[in-house]
Amino acid sequence: MKKLLLPILIACVSALPMQAQTVLTVDVSNVFNNLKEVQTEIAKLNSAASEYQTFFQDKVNKIQAMEKQVNDLVTQSSNEAILQDSRDQYKKEAITQNNALNALKVDAQNFQTSSNDLIKGRQDDLVRVELDKIRTVVKGIAAEKKASIVLNASNLNMFTSVLFSASTVDVTQEVVTKLNADYAAAAAAAPAATAPAASGTSSAAKPADTSKKM
Repeated sequence: MKKLLLPILIACVSALPMQAQTVLTVDVSNVFNNLKEVQTEIAKLNSAASEYQTFFQDKVNKIQAMEKQVNDLVTQSSNEAILQDSRDQYKKEAITQNNALNALKVDAQNFQTSSNDLIKGRQDDLVRVELDKIRTVVKGIAAEKKASIVLNASNLNMFTSVLFSASTVDVTQEVVTKLNADYAAAAAAAPAATAPAASGTSSAAKPADTSKKM
């Protein structure tokens, strides 16, 4: 009997009338890419990225030129055709230039990292701000169309899958209270059960004592 209880409950709940829900979808990626403000800001970001790349390339060119100088100095420092004092001077200069070269490489690497972080930060801010605006508009449209939920139709992970969801209220306890009240009312209205008829009070005769007296 207990095994039948769960299927019966499921069948009863499934039979309850359910209010039709309206579900909307929005391709957030498509919306984002077609916003004029986004297009303008992306053009600015591309321009800034191109400018940063030009600065970085200048540093790379200086590094390459300095590497050639250091190599020339190292070659001269080992050239036995010139005096030892001159070779020592070339060696000393090679060490100085190599230290400057290493510093320039570090500077170029730091510049590239900081510029990339700056561009990415501006991109993240753009997505966050525009997505907040999209959500606000979507919420208004959902209210106009009486939609209960709005889903994102874009496959990009950078956008959330649920854009809007109507608030819900848990009525579990209200259902329990109502059903228990109905049960109590039905039990009170039911007629009292008829008591069973009383049985006879005469006692059965005792069996004769057939034992022989000693």
